[in-house]
Amino acid sequence: MSIKKMVTFLAACGLVYITYKGFLVNGVKSINEAFTNEGALEKVYYIVQIIVGITMVIGALVAVWQYVLTARSERLKIDNDRVEKAVKLSEYYKDYVLNRIVVLRYVFEESGIKSILDNIKPSDMIEFDVLELKEVLSKVEIDKIQKIINSKKLIKAIEKANEIYELGFCLPEFTKELEEGDSNFSRISNKLMSRVVNDLLNNMEYFAMHFTHKVADESVVYQSLHQTYVEVVQLSYYNIAINNKADGKQYYTNVIELYRIWYNKQQANRLKTTKNGRIVSKGNSVKQ
Repeated sequence: MSIKKMVTFLAACGLVYITYKGFLVNGVKSINEAFTNEGALEKVYYIVQIIVGITMVIGALVAVWQYVLTARSERLKIDNDRVEKAVKLSEYYKDYVLNRIVVLRYVFEESGIKSILDNIKPSDMIEFDVLELKEVLSKVEIDKIQKIINSKKLIKAIEKANEIYELGFCLPEFTKELEEGDSNFSRISNKLMSRVVNDLLNNMEYFAMHFTHKVADESVVYQSLHQTYVEVVQLSYYNIAINNKADGKQYYTNVIELYRIWYNKQQANRLKTTKNGRIVSKGNSVKQ
């Protein structure tokens, strides 16, 4: 029996008992007298009204308490679901993001792109659009990156990465074209670049949107994943910003939003560590 039903049953029994005792106290000794003794009826009526009022108040309090318990239970379930979702997404990150970060880092280092990107202060990476790109890098640096992307140098870097990390890229046709003196490196390099960068960013967008839309709890995986995540977004800054216009048509918005959350949290934690010593947070956990 639920609490509400039990309270209702006890209240009804109490009301019957009090009504019975009310008639006895007022000298009513039979059922007929209960209906004919106006003085007794009036007194019992007022007593019953008071009891009914008290019962309604108690019932309302019980209903409110049940609502509070139900709401709390639902909140706990939602929180637990968000924690469990975050744990599952950490597996996705390991399989579809983490193992590709080393590839991107290698290709950018070998081709010379990373040395140019290192000139950008992470604190200046805010809007991730082409206007900001032109503020944080000179035209010479931007042109240099674009030249590398369209060059044989990038293709060779991707070829090496393909061998080292066993990416499974099918490169014979591209290699043959290069050996035969095909000077159209732009077509080849951009296609390969898409395989290295765009696939990675698409996977990261899927990963990030669960946290930016509160489907998963980002604090659960922050401590384990934020360093590599922040690094790869900074490495991908040019590729994101060059395609993002200031007219609102932007790509990888969830990647950028989660980056801002984690980068700001990273900087805040570093400041606290400097002042107070070591800080380690494992995020929220499943609640019982």
